[in-house]
Amino acid sequence: AALPILALNLPKDSFMGTQGFIFLILNVFKVPFFWDLNRLDVAAAWFDLKLVPAVLVGAIIGILILKKIPETAFAMIVRLLTAAAAIKLLIG
Repeated sequence: AALPILALNLPKDSFMGTQGFIFLILNVFKVPFFWDLNRLDVAAAWFDLKLVPAVLVGAIIGILILKKIPETAFAMIVRLLTAAAAIKLLIG
């Protein structure tokens, strides 16, 4: 989903926000299915809640790092990582 959004020429902050929102929607959508398949239970949910502080710290660090990356370098990094992911999917 990165390349179509990158093609919109959004600033890196908007790009990352859009990507984050897409992953949020997808992951929230999966919760009832995981619950129904018994892949998620109360113990797992409590463990996930314990990880929220680490997620928040990671988000803050990510925002600070993102501010230091120039727009053109960011776009190139996204393209390279997307190409690497596509190659990995093709190779297996």
